[in-house]
Amino acid sequence: QAKQKGWSDVQLELKKRDYWTLSPDEFIRLNGKSGGKSVLITFDDSYESVFTNAVPLLKSLDFTATLFIIAGFIGRKSTWDVHFRPPAHMTGDQVRKACELGFTLGSHTLTHPDLTYLSATRLREELSGSKKLLEDAFGQEIRYLAYPFGRYNERVQDAVRECGYKAAFT
Repeated sequence: QAKQKGWSDVQLELKKRDYWTLSPDEFIRLNGKSGGKSVLITFDDSYESVFTNAVPLLKSLDFTATLFIIAGFIGRKSTWDVHFRPPAHMTGDQVRKACELGFTLGSHTLTHPDLTYLSATRLREELSGSKKLLEDAFGQEIRYLAYPFGRYNERVQDAVRECGYKAAFT
């Protein structure tokens, strides 16, 4: 029955083998130790397809994930991932619904720039601005960041700490 619905073999296999999902807080608390049969699932960019496809699938398996939201693109189309058609980002209502379902939010900045090229002022605007916007809009403390394009350096790491993030992911 699951295959008829198009569910991925990997996710079904995780469930069949009694895996469970971790929040970023739980993942950080493990500090490199084995979490047993656990996995941290994250999605960068907050595309609408994550809400329409991944969120229902994960909830049907009693899994959750962390959604790294680009705060300035909520409800808008991507301007950097435009190979065929610019994908739409989740709307505010979709983000709220995901939160109600137990998904954790993180920041993926305001506008998805390569942080390593930004001035100190613009870097802090991207980090602090997205954190504040997401906290105000969705009522969740934003403790985690995913670096756009996975790019960072020591200056970016320092700014991430100064802006109040607990950790950042690539």
